[in-house]
Amino acid sequence: MQTSRQQELIRKRKSLVKLHYGTYREFSRETGLSTTTIADTLNGHRVPDAAEKAYWARKLRTTVEDLWG
Repeated sequence: MQTSRQQELIRKRKSLVKLHYGTYREFSRETGLSTTTIADTLNGHRVPDAAEKAYWARKLRTTVEDLWG
């Protein structure tokens, strides 16, 4: 079961993707990641390594701390 903090981070990640790219598909085109990988990462089912977290933060125009706590 997820904590309220984890749920808040999931909502934040999803809203940033929608804000900057509109859809997972557009984010997929921009990053080369599959939509499944994107969904799993956004929902917290997959935890990226530090380099990938930094990449996501750059693409979503925010900080690693803001995305993953």
